[in-house]
Amino acid sequence: MDLRPHGTWILVQPYEEERATESGILFPDEARRNIWKRGKVLAKGEGSLIRKGPRAGTLLPIVVEVGEVVWYLFALEKTHSGIQLKSTLGDAFLIQEKDIVGVEEDGSYQLQD
Repeated sequence: MDLRPHGTWILVQPYEEERATESGILFPDEARRNIWKRGKVLAKGEGSLIRKGPRAGTLLPIVVEVGEVVWYLFALEKTHSGIQLKSTLGDAFLIQEKDIVGVEEDGSYQLQD
């Protein structure tokens, strides 16, 4: 996907969601709409500019790096700031940096049912 985010926007390729628990209980589509997701950072904006105070004019860069795996909240509702994208390369989400809750270091964590 050839898209360069601006400001604090980050382009994330989501990993496939679990559609069932290990015991076989299926998640309905509605239950998966507002869940924590994880995905790979494909691109990021330049960050945000401090507008007031003694550091006015200073750029605060986005702290996650391209290629890192992040955990984020993405809700498919109008109250959330993310944007779902589709391309020939697959799905992607544009999310705000503030929606990222963590960066995966070694892949050892999983969501609990």
